[in-house]
Amino acid sequence: MENRETLSSFGNYLQSIRLEKHISIDRVAAETRIRQEMIRRIEAEDHDHLPDPVFVRGYIKAVAEAIGADAEEALNRYQQRHQRVTPIMRSGPRSVMRSTAPDRFWLRLGLALGGTVALIAISLYGYQWMEKRDSLMKPPANQALPEISASEPATEAAPAPAAPGAAAPVDAVEAVADVPAPPATHTLSIEARDDTWLKIIVDDQPPVRHSLKPGDAIELTAQRGFNLLVGNATGISLRLDGRAIPVPGKKGQVVNLDLP
Repeated sequence: MENRETLSSFGNYLQSIRLEKHISIDRVAAETRIRQEMIRRIEAEDHDHLPDPVFVRGYIKAVAEAIGADAEEALNRYQQRHQRVTPIMRSGPRSVMRSTAPDRFWLRLGLALGGTVALIAISLYGYQWMEKRDSLMKPPANQALPEISASEPATEAAPAPAAPGAAAPVDAVEAVADVPAPPATHTLSIEARDDTWLKIIVDDQPPVRHSLKPGDAIELTAQRGFNLLVGNATGISLRLDGRAIPVPGKKGQVVNLDLP
C-alpha cells in the first residue's frame, strides 16, 4: 500500500508511468522540446533547481501528455508537494541568487573598463610611435637642400636610413588593426499571433516573463543567444537576424527553444 509521501509525489508518479511504458527521457525531450536535465529534475522533485511554479506546471503537463499520464493528477500532486516545500525554498536558493547578482555585475563592469583602458593604451602608443618616426625622418630646419644643376639630370634621393630600434611604418598600422573588434550581436523579433506567455533568458541575464496578446511584438539583442519557454507553441512567430525561425509544437503546447 502506498504511503502518503508516495501518493503526493508527482515526480515518482511521472517516472513510474514512463518506465512502465518503456519510454526514454530522450524520447520525451524530443517530443516536448524540454531539456533532458529539466525532465530529470521534475522526476527527482529537485525544487531547489526548478523554475517558477507557472513554468513547472507547463513542463509537468507537457511531460504527462507525452507519456500518456493523467496531467490533472500530476498537477494536483505537484500542488500538494509545492505547498509543503515553499517555505524552505523562500529561505534557500533565492537569497543566494540575489546575493550573487551584484558580484556578477561588478565583474562585467571591471572587464569592460579593463578592455577600454587597454584600447586607449594601444592607441596612444601607436600615435606616439608615429610622431617619433616623423620627427626622425624630418631634416633639421637649418640644413640647406642641395642645389641641382640644370645640366645634370635630377636623381632620386636615397631613402633615409631607419633610426636604430625603430620599426617599419607598416607595424603601426598593424598594431592599430590588432585591436579586437566588438563582438557580433544577434537580433530576435517576436510577434504574437495568439494569447500566450513567454519566459525569455538573454545571455546570462535573469529570466523575464511576458504575457502577449495577438499583435504584440518584442525585439531583443544578445551577444551569445536566447532561451525561450513558450506557453503556446502556435501563439508566436520568430525571426532571428532577419531569418524566420519555425516553432515546433501544437496549439497550447509548452516548448523550450535555444537560439541560435
